[in-house]
Formats: sequence, structure tokens, C-alpha cells
Amino acid sequence: MRIRTAQFISRYGQKSPSPPTYGSAVRKPDFIMPIQKAISRLVLFVSFLGMFACAGTQPVSYLVPLPPVMNLSQTSSVAIVGFNSENLRLASQLEFLFSRLLRADSTVVLTESVEVLRALSRHAFTTGDISDSLALVVGRELGVSAVLSADLLTRYTEEYSEQKRFRTAAGYAPSSGGTLIRLSEIAYQEPYIDQIVTITAVIRAIDVATGHQIGADRVVASDTLHLVLPTKVENPPQGQIEVPRVTRKLLDRTVVDLSRKLRDRFSWHTVPVTRFFAERVKGSGTAMDHIMSGNWDSVRAIYEQAVKDTPDNPRAWNNLAIAYEQAGLIDLSKEAFNQARRLGPDVPEIRMNRAQDP
Repeated sequence: MRIRTAQFISRYGQKSPSPPTYGSAVRKPDFIMPIQKAISRLVLFVSFLGMFACAGTQPVSYLVPLPPVMNLSQTSSVAIVGFNSENLRLASQLEFLFSRLLRADSTVVLTESVEVLRALSRHAFTTGDISDSLALVVGRELGVSAVLSADLLTRYTEEYSEQKRFRTAAGYAPSSGGTLIRLSEIAYQEPYIDQIVTITAVIRAIDVATGHQIGADRVVASDTLHLVLPTKVENPPQGQIEVPRVTRKLLDRTVVDLSRKLRDRFSWHTVPVTRFFAERVKGSGTAMDHIMSGNWDSVRAIYEQAVKDTPDNPRAWNNLAIAYEQAGLIDLSKEAFNQARRLGPDVPEIRMNRAQDP
């Protein structure tokens, strides 16, 4: 095979050799180049139009900054006097985690727990049952601006059930060509127990100087653990039943979740708001003020009206679920989240909430 080198004319009229190619070099007709340029420009123009058209249909959401629900001044010195509960280990664990998060992610000055215990030791008290009056006395001795105390309520439940499963079984049979192996799917009932932990914390912030309550909030954390049993249970109880204890892993996971929710009550955080909601409250300073001030009762009313006006809008249901959750209405929040998932399973915000949902 012979290699030919095609010669092309440069813009200065001089010949410049091109790289060697195999076979003959064929020069394109003069009218082809303008057509190719025109097609390239047309494709580029259409691409720009498509990009702008797609940009107009992309979902837009805003992150609205919200102040702390339990709004203490930025330089407040605070002492956590104690979490009251019959489960002393759980109360101690929650207080430790909450103290670390509050010290790291808020602007309040938190008194060391060792100093609080030293002040408490000067008085007669029952561990896990510290009154607000004693908390105020300790706060005055420590010289802090406010004291925090909380009452914890725990509920442990189990529910037994069975679900249909399949396992692969191999069968052997002789044949003229040897042994015949046949695989089959065999159905069986797999017994399991769902353990559910629900911890409710009623937290209070009390001003030491006046003795008045600065704020109070009810925070709930719940989680479930699916446990497969090796054998069936004869005559199992029907429905959920309360039990004295659950798996330690599940309890620790719920305590961590509750500590983060308590931290959020004392620190700035953001809540996603969609364009739909932003358009509804445009020009309504009162509604936006409710969002900025953390008035979740009013925000909830706005979202409830929004889903009435557009019941097929998944983002409206998603935002309503967030409003319910911030207001402590956990059951209503789960119902709204489920409705949002049914209407918009592929919406990014809803997919993210599904991933975070225990």
C-alpha cells in the first residue's frame, strides 16, 4: 500500500503538508463547508434554547433561616440542671450528648456539668426528680442567666408478625445423561418482631433573675428496629404491646436523634421553602414573619391552606410535613410525608426526607 501526502493551501498562500494518511485524499466541494457551518450554528442555537427552556422547569427551593425556638440571648450563661426520668442511664446519656451539641453549635455559654453536680450536692435531692425551684437555687449559686431542665417520658413497644419469604431448594433425580439438578422456589413464613422506641422530652428554660419561664417545648424522637426470629412464636400477642426494655442499639440510636432535635431548639437552622410557597406569601409580610420567627402554628395554618388549594402538589405536602414536625405533631407529619411521597416520589427534597426518615 502506498502512502500519499495531500497538500493544502494555507491562508498565506503557502503549501503546508498535512499528516500522512493512507489512501487517496479527497477534497470536499466548496459548497459543503458553508452548509456544515450553518448546521453547527443551528445546533448550537437549539442547544441554548433547550437549556433555557429546561432551566424554566427546574424545581426551585429556598433555605429560610430560622431563629432558635428557645431563644436565649447570644451571651447567656446557661446551666443544665438535669433531665428527670426513671431511667437514670438514659437521662444521663441524653444530657451528656445534648450538652456537647449545645456547646458546639450554639452561642450560649454552658456551665460545666461538674460545677452543676457540685452545687447540687449541697442540697437534698432525688436523682431523676429535680424540681424547678431547686434548679433556680442552683442557678443562683452558679451565677448563670438561665437554667434548663427537662422531663423524659419513654415508651417501648413490640409487635409480632410474619411475612412470606422464598428460599431456593435443589432437587436431584437420575437421568440418562447423569444426575438432573432442579432448582425450585419454596415459600415459607418468616417470623419477626418490630421494636419501637418513643422518647418525649418536655424541656424548659427558666430565667434565674425573675424565676419566670423563658420558653418550653415538647420534642419527640421515635425509631423502629426490625428483628427476625429463628422460630415461630406459639400464640403470639396481637398488636403492639408495651415491654420493659428494648435492644440497646435501638435505644442509643433514638437518644442520639433526640439530642440533635433538642439542640436544634437552641440554634439557628434552615428550613426548605419551595417557589410555590414563596409565591403565596409574596407581599404578605405577616406570613413571612411567621416563618422567620419560628411561629410554627401560623406556618402550619398557611401550609394547610396550601394543600387544600392544590392537593396534588407534592412539595406543598412536604412543607406541611416539616411544619407539623417542627410543631411536634409527629403522627400528622408522617401522614403528610407519606402523601408527599405518593405524589412525588422522584422530587429531590422528598427523596432526601425519605433517606433521613428512620
